[in-house]
Amino acid sequence: ATLGVVGIPLEGLAFIAGVDRILDMARTALNVVGNALAALVISKWQKQYDAEKAENYMLSLKQV
Repeated sequence: ATLGVVGIPLEGLAFIAGVDRILDMARTALNVVGNALAALVISKWQKQYDAEKAENYMLSLKQV
């Protein structure tokens, strides 16, 4: 009913939903990267970032 009111044909919903699904995946990925970067920046500003601990963690991921 809402699409008809704004002048979008009902058939256009499938196209809009299909395109939005791809865009939503990109928005989600960007949001995750942004949140991780913000946590890193704040930890460095607060002088709580431990580079050695981060390096050890990254090495442990490569071993799996």
